[in-house]
Amino acid sequence: MYLKFFLMLFAGYLPAYMILVFFLKTKIKKYTMRSHVVSLLATGRKPWGMVFNTTTALYGLLSIILPISVIWILGINIFTILGALSLLTVGWATILVGIFPMDKKAQTHELVSRISFVSVLLVGLIFLWIFNSNNFMLIIKILNILIVIVTILLCINAAVKKRTNPVLEWLSFMGTIIWNFLLAVSFLIMLANIA
Repeated sequence: MYLKFFLMLFAGYLPAYMILVFFLKTKIKKYTMRSHVVSLLATGRKPWGMVFNTTTALYGLLSIILPISVIWILGINIFTILGALSLLTVGWATILVGIFPMDKKAQTHELVSRISFVSVLLVGLIFLWIFNSNNFMLIIKILNILIVIVTILLCINAAVKKRTNPVLEWLSFMGTIIWNFLLAVSFLIMLANIA
């Protein structure tokens, strides 16, 4: 089944991507998660900036399996449709973040980055209902609430201070990767129980 294959591919990619991101931050002198936003990794020396952009775009592309899985596994209702659409928006915005890096297309990057984080917030809010209406692991429910809180703070901070708080961005970014992993694993478990 293609759904199972792509969920396994995505779930397998996420830990490798996370390790790569932590490796790439060592390639920029004096880079710290407290002082620098995630997108700054796109500005690293060759080939590292390109590696970040390509792997980030691939992360977004592979994430497209999640909205498909939401509808396929959980069925169709207003919340799964909204959840799938918001996941699709996050996926496409993540692809565009990789295509329009911070150093070359700053305004376009800023726009798609904001769309991505606002979409993450929408996903979190919609999935509050989806997680409580379906049989999901407690850890993903708790992580979802934490991501919603952090992303609300990130959005408020960006609106008030007109700049992104690096710590909040990193927490939202890493939390979202872990959330995606747990969602893919949850769907794989559900598929195994269906069979």
